[in-house]
Amino acid sequence: MAQMPISQAARREFLRLLVTRKDQIPEIPPEAKEEYLYTLSYRDFLSKHLNIREPQVFAVLQDLTTDSGVGIEATPAYDALSYAGLPGWDAAGLPDSEDFEPYIHHFPDGNASIARLLVRQMIPAVAPGKTMDDVVTAPLRLLQARPHELTRSTAPEQHRRRCGARRRFQFGQASRHHLRAR
Repeated sequence: MAQMPISQAARREFLRLLVTRKDQIPEIPPEAKEEYLYTLSYRDFLSKHLNIREPQVFAVLQDLTTDSGVGIEATPAYDALSYAGLPGWDAAGLPDSEDFEPYIHHFPDGNASIARLLVRQMIPAVAPGKTMDDVVTAPLRLLQARPHELTRSTAPEQHRRRCGARRRFQFGQASRHHLRAR
């Protein structure tokens, strides 16, 4: 911390933020803390309950909540403490974080993996593997797939026929839907 390019006053406040273990909002009952922390921003929580005033402390923390698309002045305090893991959990008087299940539902490439899973479900030949883990690193072979690999299994084909529609895949072209009269 001594090497952080911030003033001594900001370092003292930042250190206080990191080491404060005592509940700074004891007037809020434990069962109401989460709801309360959703009513104010992380920045307001820091200034109102931890007496953080140095602009450099806010500057250090400002962009650490960008996963939500906004800074600390607009991120609810509870989200900043729980999801972003910013300092102040103990100071908010929240229960030990070990009691919570970890957030594990996140693909490293965002929603692109969802699209890849959908494509692999429809056209298994384009990506190897069978699990969510496989799809993250699997190369998609859309342009290398042969026309006969672009057909689905017989059960979905029978379903399409019962519905009155069939799909014809043509290599190198987008699929076309043809409706036939019944």
